[in-house]
Order: sequence, then structure tokens, then C-alpha cells
Amino acid sequence: MACGLSLACSPESEPVEEDERQSFSLELADIICSKVAPCCSDLSLPAPTDECRRKMRNEAYLAFIEAEQDERRTVDMKDAEACLSSYRAADSCAELHLPHELPKVCPTLFTNIPDGEKNPGEPCDGVFDCKSPAQGERFCLFDSAPTPTCVWFVPTAAGEECRGETGVYGNCEEGQVCGLSVESSAEPWLCRPPSKPNEVCHTPDGCEPGYACAENQVGEVVCQVAIDEGGGCLDTPLLCVFPLVCDAEEGVCRNLPILQTCEDTACPGELSEACQ
Repeated sequence: MACGLSLACSPESEPVEEDERQSFSLELADIICSKVAPCCSDLSLPAPTDECRRKMRNEAYLAFIEAEQDERRTVDMKDAEACLSSYRAADSCAELHLPHELPKVCPTLFTNIPDGEKNPGEPCDGVFDCKSPAQGERFCLFDSAPTPTCVWFVPTAAGEECRGETGVYGNCEEGQVCGLSVESSAEPWLCRPPSKPNEVCHTPDGCEPGYACAENQVGEVVCQVAIDEGGGCLDTPLLCVFPLVCDAEEGVCRNLPILQTCEDTACPGELSEACQ
């Protein structure tokens, strides 16, 4: 910035895009904090205060920074209003997402994570280092090595190998599980029907509905009748129906909130971050 001898230097104005991000983050924070009050009440938590607005604004802005720096994405604010409208339309706590979920809730604000050159099993610093499979998804995560590596999860049909090449895992089609031979427990791992009651199983989800994979009294790992909530499990803790766990104190299967899965919606407990 050039300054004349008789003029005081003034700071340069922020870029327009920076102003857009700031405005967006503030408006998103206002929307969330105005909608989260009944959710806080349901969680027996205090109502949101001005601190909610500050935290949600910062979290939204951080989502942009992380997308650019950690995932090598580009942020494009052209669909900002449509994104805000989707947050305004949330009419339940389950539909109200926090700002860190922006890339999932409003994907058009971000370009895709760029493709890398590394194959499954090779070390990575982020998903951007990894090649994309022709079908399926790529990840950079801790697999079989002490440091993160590229991993692919690819759709796999019945009878096809689902655990062969390093770092490549098959997502078996509905009604199939990835398992070894029921008769021999020998490789390869194939997509096959789930094991029947008292048949050998190899993974927690490897049994027919209503059954769980666990060691029996003679040391065989087979499918056994699963235990529903409230059922005794002290001697058979692995038989609780997923995602129930065996409460060691009471000796029964319980649904512990900290272990609940949320799939494609925010856990209600996550909203506590916006409650003050």
C-alpha cells in the first residue's frame, strides 16, 4: 500500500470473499442459536446465550479454514444463501446440524477434495494424497500400519473377494457379509450370506439378524442368540444386540448414549456445544 507524505496510512479493506464468509458465519450462528433452545431444554441444559453465537460463528469460519488447509478444497460462497435456507428449514433437533458439518450439509460451498497419486496401502497426510477408486470411497486413516495410509471401500457383489489387496475393502451388497468360508474358515474373504445360528462367524456383523458372533462354552466362535436391552449378559457380554453394551455393574445390556451411532444426522448430544 502506497501512502502520500501528507496522508495517514489506513488499513486495506478485507477482500469481498472474506466479508462474505464473516457475514455468512454470523448469520449461520444466529440461525443455530435461535433454533437450539428447545433442544437444550430436552437435554436438560441451559438455554443458549451470546456465547453460543460466538462459538458457532467461530466454528463456521473454522470449517472454511480446515477445508482449505487440511483438505485442499476451494471455498465458493455463491450458494451461501441456499445453505442458510437449509439451516432455516430444520424443524427438529435431529435436523439441526452444527457448523463443523458444513461440508456435508452444504457441499456446494466446497469443491471436491482433489485426487492424489497414492495407491491403497501407501502412507498419506490426508485424503488429497490418495487416488480415487473407479467406484466407492477413499480415506486416509490408520489401517494396518502405525501411520495413516490410503484406504478404499468399494462396492462388492455376492461371491466376490472383499478383503484381498492391501488397503482395499469391499462393501458387500445388502444381505451379504464379508467373511471366510463357513466350512473351513480359510481365505479368501468373500461376500456371502450371513452365518446361521451355531455356524462359524468371523466379524461382529457376520450373523443373521437376531444373532451375535461370540465364543461359546466350548471355545467355538459361532452365531448365538443375541441379547436385547435389559437381558442378562454378565457371562456373555459380546451377545448384546448392537449398539447395546453390557453394563458391568448391573450385568444387563444397556443402550449407553455415549456409544450411540448417529449415521447421517447429528447426535442430539452434540448440540450441547451450543447450549450454555
